[in-house]
Amino acid sequence: MGQDACADNKAPMSCRLIAFDKAEIEFRNTGAWLVVSGAAPTTGTEVFLSHRIYEEKPDWVGVEVVGALPGCACVHDDGRFEAFMSVSTVAGKKGIEVIGANDTKQVPVKPHADNI
Repeated sequence: MGQDACADNKAPMSCRLIAFDKAEIEFRNTGAWLVVSGAAPTTGTEVFLSHRIYEEKPDWVGVEVVGALPGCACVHDDGRFEAFMSVSTVAGKKGIEVIGANDTKQVPVKPHADNI
């Protein structure tokens, strides 16, 4: 592969929304966590969750599923990702809206009996 390995891409992007398969709240010893998983789009993709910032607390806080490529990595594989985010200071009045390239999903955040 030479420098033209990514020539078929329409526009070079180092960060973009990526698709996810599953988004849910898990309760652990350290509190409530948003857990998002899916197939990584390419080898070397680093996946992270990035919440949107609001002036006032909305019903649903948007959390984007973002893939970042540190360089040109155009080889696709069947790798999976799992990204985590504490919801203790992120959730809206009703919960979190996970935003990916393929879908959005509203995930309610309710107090867990063990954490009360």
